[in-house]
Amino acid sequence: MVKVSRQWLISYALVLIGIVIRIRLLPFLADDVRYFFSYWYEMVRTYGFSAIGGDFYDHTPHFVTFLWLGSYLEPWLGPLTVIKLTSLVFDPILAAGVGTIVASFSDETDRAGVFFRAFAVTYLIPTVILNGSCWGQYDVLYSTMAIWAVAALVDPRIKRRALRSHFFFGLGLATKLQMIFFSPLYLVLYLRRKLNPVALLVIPVVYLTSMIPALFAGRTLKALVGIYLNQSTIFRALTMNAPNFYMWISNDYYDWVYPKGVIFAGLILLACAFLFAWRLKQVGIREILTMAAFFSWLSPFVLPKMHERYFYLAEVFSVALILVAPKGKRLLPVLTAALIQGTSLLTYARYLLHVEPVPFVVLPAFHLVVAILWIPTFYPFMKGTSVGIAHHEAIT
Repeated sequence: MVKVSRQWLISYALVLIGIVIRIRLLPFLADDVRYFFSYWYEMVRTYGFSAIGGDFYDHTPHFVTFLWLGSYLEPWLGPLTVIKLTSLVFDPILAAGVGTIVASFSDETDRAGVFFRAFAVTYLIPTVILNGSCWGQYDVLYSTMAIWAVAALVDPRIKRRALRSHFFFGLGLATKLQMIFFSPLYLVLYLRRKLNPVALLVIPVVYLTSMIPALFAGRTLKALVGIYLNQSTIFRALTMNAPNFYMWISNDYYDWVYPKGVIFAGLILLACAFLFAWRLKQVGIREILTMAAFFSWLSPFVLPKMHERYFYLAEVFSVALILVAPKGKRLLPVLTAALIQGTSLLTYARYLLHVEPVPFVVLPAFHLVVAILWIPTFYPFMKGTSVGIAHHEAIT
């Protein structure tokens, strides 16, 4: 008789709970699905592959391509499930990426167990479940690419790590512009000569190659390349319910604040990247993961015109930090992840349930606390007193 350890049983139970919750949430009809995605799906169902070349959607063509592929399953799943199918498929791939990252911090004897425990915990992150199965959004798509891009950086077992990381970055960038949130991490690695900047050439090649199906469907290259520029003009609001400090500034000042806010955010992100490149005593896998989490949080906090969903990647990375933290040093990552996750859940409640358990204007203050928590998180890295695995060689 095969014995199964208690930890494996708990992990299996968490995954099963995650599956059940997702199934129960599938009938929920959010406004984005009602007013946008349902129309997009009707177009691909009516016109087939050629609909991918249309101009009825303002996103990159990948989600619409998945809608077209999923339409063949409609007789068995129904339209609403097909719309949410992208997240249902990519949620476990995202969780596997986190499992790979966390397993990189363990010894060979327990890699499988560590991997599956991290997989189970990630699969049960509340906002990961709600974003796709309830809301119908697909932030998991670019976030999966981001997670695997970092996994390629930290897992020494992966071959051609630099190329793979940039490959995943290119795929993520072709899906959503939010992929740039953690891009300052790469600048740190270039400055510390951990990565060869030549690998950057992979990104535009992957981006353009991923657009080939849309080109065949009739979309022009100019339209595909200009998608993100067009998105920037869709709405005039300093924040779209993102709990950052722009919530404290009236939209009456939009024309004055927006351009300066973008410049301010860029300077902050660059300053942090140069600070880390200059002051970190070493850049090992723990530092890489921590910087990925930090920049994924900082970008939507300092940039204007952010949606509440844009903290998604930070929510996942912050949980990964808990899972890799040494025993006795988990308080900081737990507090950080709890504040990020809790604040996001409050914003989700406002959009999905139209309730405000906490006054919305208070929420940016929670992220100010997170900002303070990052200081003691990075201090040991700058003093050379951090505990954990360090890989000093270049990432090739």
